[in-house]
Amino acid sequence: MASKDIAEKQNDLKLLAKSYNNLAAVYNHFGKHKNAIDCILKCLSITEKTKDSVSFPVRNLTASNTYYNLEQFDKSILYAKRAIWFGKRFDNDFVVSMGLNNLISKLLRFEHAG
Repeated sequence: MASKDIAEKQNDLKLLAKSYNNLAAVYNHFGKHKNAIDCILKCLSITEKTKDSVSFPVRNLTASNTYYNLEQFDKSILYAKRAIWFGKRFDNDFVVSMGLNNLISKLLRFEHAG
């Protein structure tokens, strides 16, 4: 039985969010970015409900990177901004720095593509 199934059966929202996050990582690894974005958006929705201040900013970075891989730069930029905002809110300097780095690279790519 997969962790997602166990989490659903136990109604463990944190484990369910982590399961969707892990599925997104696997899909991204294999280049299945459309599947990955579906998983990460489900993950974000659940993570927001659990008020997990550690994971929420990082998972916004994952959404940003996944949209970048799909060449949906406007959404990629949106999620990078969200990661920065939540990183600042929860005093997560690592996420803020990664978010700023992602934002700069995505803005440059967006301007080049547009």
